[in-house]
Amino acid sequence: MAIIMVPSMAIVMVVIIDAFDKIRPLKLTILFYAALSGVGRAGETMTPRPKKPRNCSCPASHGEQLIYKPTGTPLHALEKVRLEHDELDALYLCDGQGLTQEQAGQQLGVSRGTVQRLVNGGRRKLITALANGQALIVCMETTSEL
Repeated sequence: MAIIMVPSMAIVMVVIIDAFDKIRPLKLTILFYAALSGVGRAGETMTPRPKKPRNCSCPASHGEQLIYKPTGTPLHALEKVRLEHDELDALYLCDGQGLTQEQAGQQLGVSRGTVQRLVNGGRRKLITALANGQALIVCMETTSEL
């Protein structure tokens, strides 16, 4: 028995050659070639989908950015962790207000899965900044740089 990867234009298909030299495609294992290589059909690089607009409800959303850092250390000497405003909103709604992820998703205008990813990412960034003594930059605009 041998397993051969046969690339075609859009997909990679795994086939099995059995003991009688018959080629049988393995039906459950079809991988999209474009997803693996990051290249689209005409050879152009694939770009991610644009973000859905989100309804910001956090009280800290009125400024341009907030910076939290350890006292006694200048900001330029610290590593910076960037927390996006939508991550802060998800943390505020789920952890601060006690809403479920489903309720927070309805309020933000996104799915429950998106809220889960935002909360997990926000918690990871928050604990990284606190545990390692780094500056936490809360960016209220997606285009602002650190």
